[in-house]
Amino acid sequence: MNIVLKRSLLALSLLLPALLNAQKNNFRLTGEFKNTLPQAKVYFALVLENDSLALDSTEMINGRFVIEGKVDNPTEALLAITKTPDGKAYDKGRLFIEPGDILIKSDGPLAEAIFPGSKINDEYKAMKADAAIIERVMDSINAHYSSEEVRQQVYVQLRDQENQQAAAFIGQYPESYFSLSALEHLLTQRVLTPAQGESLFGKLANNYKNTKKAKKLEAYIGKGKRVALGVAAPDFTSHDANGNQVTLSAFKGKYVLLEFWASWCKPCRAESPYLIAAYNKYKNANFTILSVSLDAEGDKEAWLKAIEKDGTSAWTHVSSLKRFQDNAAKLYMVPYIPYNVLIDPSGKIIAKELRGEALAATLEKIL
Repeated sequence: MNIVLKRSLLALSLLLPALLNAQKNNFRLTGEFKNTLPQAKVYFALVLENDSLALDSTEMINGRFVIEGKVDNPTEALLAITKTPDGKAYDKGRLFIEPGDILIKSDGPLAEAIFPGSKINDEYKAMKADAAIIERVMDSINAHYSSEEVRQQVYVQLRDQENQQAAAFIGQYPESYFSLSALEHLLTQRVLTPAQGESLFGKLANNYKNTKKAKKLEAYIGKGKRVALGVAAPDFTSHDANGNQVTLSAFKGKYVLLEFWASWCKPCRAESPYLIAAYNKYKNANFTILSVSLDAEGDKEAWLKAIEKDGTSAWTHVSSLKRFQDNAAKLYMVPYIPYNVLIDPSGKIIAKELRGEALAATLEKIL
């Protein structure tokens, strides 16, 4: 074998894995529609991770079109087909694209389309059907209940139903890409602990474990475990209103309520009387509060005025004035405010979300 041929074979062997991988990421979407314009325009967009769109378009000739491209992971896509010759009216729909061949067929509108052989789109339709039930109930609640208090009570029940649907979806579709979204929902809604989420994640099928969504969910679970009940509270340093450094670990040896709030947050401000009562009752019993404001840059004056007006200056206040990008807020995965974490003298997290009378009741038990 001559040297030139050997080099050619070597180059081919080096390129072959890349070529095969590129082919693996190819998709081909074929549409077969009846009752459309003879020459309809088809617009297609992939929804990218940063919510930007990768746009494409083609002609539908006699009810058929083909769109090709590349995707690394299952990706949501938008599809629009002109319904009138002037192109001003569209039939719109959503679907999911993944590597391989995908067929979409309909004898009517996009809403009635089927995806023969596309398991991911069948599961997507099932998930959307569940979501549609919740939306219809929400609309009915808004239409029939004028009392905000009653609406809130019904919303709580509705959230419970939504959580049950997410859990049921995972049980019914353990191999589905969308079970990752359902699990993420249960974790962010605090229905599952990070440990429970990790256990359930391990029971999901492996076919989507290498996707970016799965990796992101794994990382989220890992972060959650680091601030779970019973673990050592991670340390952080922030600054008070005078620019002095304040470190959480400096409070070790005390019960510390780590309270996340902001001057613009009405529910946070409504918690102030409960915080003041707890502080005054237990400040001599090894208890204190460290308040972390999630106010924005430029809102320092509002932050300080809120402390003065609410009468909460007796304990330590810190803020980076970066809203939810505050390091402590990110470290403790603060999903909303008001939000708090109770830490014992050894530095372990022992409770979370002690709002209203729940704070006094918990302190009564342990102090």
